[in-house]
Amino acid sequence: MRWVASLADPPQRLGSTMDERIQMLSQVPGLWDMQPLDLQALSQLFELRYYDNRVLCKEGDSPETLWVLGRGCVQVIKEVSHKGAFLVSELGPTCLIGHSGVMSLSNRTATLKAKGMVEVLEMRLESAKILLETAEFGIASPFRRALIVAMSRQLSMATSTVGRLANEAGIAELVDVEARLLRAELL
Repeated sequence: MRWVASLADPPQRLGSTMDERIQMLSQVPGLWDMQPLDLQALSQLFELRYYDNRVLCKEGDSPETLWVLGRGCVQVIKEVSHKGAFLVSELGPTCLIGHSGVMSLSNRTATLKAKGMVEVLEMRLESAKILLETAEFGIASPFRRALIVAMSRQLSMATSTVGRLANEAGIAELVDVEARLLRAELL
C-alpha cells in the first residue's frame, strides 16, 4: 500500500500485523539473537508508520520519539549558523534512529527527513526510558545493546566525516605532520 502525504498531514498509522513489526525488529543490529517471545513483547512497544518526504524530527526540538528504519532512506541534516542546512548522511535500513533523546540529550542534534517513502517503527521516548530502566533481561538487555550499536555506528560515521572534512580543508596533513614529529620526539 502506497501512501502519499502533504506536509500538513500526520504520518499514517497502518494496522500492521505483529509479524511485520517482529520481522523489522529482528533485523536491527543488536537485536538479532532475541528470543521470539521477547521480540514479540518488544514489538508491542512500537507502532508501524509511513512517511513520504516528511520531516520526522527537527534539530533543536525536544526528543519525543525513537525510530527503527525498516525501509527507505532517511536524511540526516545539520544546520550551520549563517550557512544553512547541510546533508550530513543518509541512513538506510535497518537501524535505530533518533536515539539521542533516549541518551538524555536535551534536544535533537539533527533534522531527520524521509527521502521518499520510508517505513518506520516508532516508540515513544517515555516507553524507551522505562524499558532501559527495567530489569526484564530478555527485552531490556538486547534493547540496550541495540542502542550501543547505533551510537557506535554514529560515532564511527562522525569520525569518518570529520576526517574527510579535515582532509578537504588541508588540516589532515598538518595533523599527520604533527603526529610524525611527536613520534620522532618520543623515540
